Amino acid sequence: MPGLRPDSAQPSDRATRKGQWNVLLCLGDLTVRPLMRAICRATDFGHVYETETAKDAFRTMLIDEKPVDVIICGPLTHLDTGIKLAKAIRKSSAEAIRQLPIIMVSTAAVVEDIIAARDAGVTEFLTLPVSSEMLMTRIAHSIAHPREFVVTGDYSGPDRRRLGLPPRGEDRRKRPPESSL
Repeated sequence: MPGLRPDSAQPSDRATRKGQWNVLLCLGDLTVRPLMRAICRATDFGHVYETETAKDAFRTMLIDEKPVDVIICGPLTHLDTGIKLAKAIRKSSAEAIRQLPIIMVSTAAVVEDIIAARDAGVTEFLTLPVSSEMLMTRIAHSIAHPREFVVTGDYSGPDRRRLGLPPRGEDRRKRPPESSL
């Protein structure tokens, strides 16, 4: 797909380009966006692209053809939600976009927001205030050690099991799991 680097879909390749990561900020909150912009620019990122809505985020990646390695969004933006953006990205037909790490930042750790973010396929959920070190650690881990990408009828995103333990009980899958990596 034009505009997306051939290595965009390869997390291991992205991991080796730490000083060149490109971040897309999709934050409608006018108090959070400058803070995240400052953190991203003060740390070791390549380009920092900014949008307010999910529609603008897709335009940045697909129409404007900006190479993106990680997306940082909030649960609420002016016209839509970060949840809507995450769901749209996870259902995208563009493979390189569908598997991008999505970091959601919020001013409050509301359980309903965390559950909705997890169910939408968000990779990490951070509550503000967040240090630049914490943000970089989460981004670096998401890129260098991506969890297996899962696609089911109801869910598309990183495997939600962090410990890598097998599921409890009988395996009820009708077919064996497929790895997308």
